[in-house]
This record gives sequence, C-alpha cells and structure tokens, in this order.
Amino acid sequence: MTTTTIQKWGNSCAVRLPHEMLRRLDLQAGREVEIREDKQGAFFIVPATQESHSLANMIGRITKHNQHAAVDWSRPVGREVW
Repeated sequence: MTTTTIQKWGNSCAVRLPHEMLRRLDLQAGREVEIREDKQGAFFIVPATQESHSLANMIGRITKHNQHAAVDWSRPVGREVW
C-alpha cells in the first residue's frame, strides 16, 4: 500500500503517483486513466481502454450518413490497373 497526499493544483486537486507505482503499472505522464467508484465509496484509477483502430472496427462504423460518394479517377495513365 502506498500513502500520498491530495494537493491543490490550480482550481482542482491532484494525487501524485510514485514513480515505482507508475513503472509497475506500465503508466506514464500523459496516459489517460479512468477513475471508477464502487458502491462502498472506494475509488480506483485504471488505464483507460484505448479504442481499437482495426480495419474491421473502422469499416463497421461506416453508415449511409458518413459514407463519401465514389470518386472517378479517370482512365489509367501508366500501367495501373483498376
């Protein structure tokens, strides 16, 4: 268990995480985290899930409202094939 102090930071407050804890949890400055609270009032800081950018995920988000019209690139000029 690690003990730290809540400190004033501008109009907000912040909790500093020790270097050893960041290393163990594979976290670094700038990484987004989620703060979760359970029913008993305890809270947890966990790495935010990073959105998957797989081709299947991106294609799955295409709708008729965000799909661009086809583009006519005209006839091939060299040895292109389409």
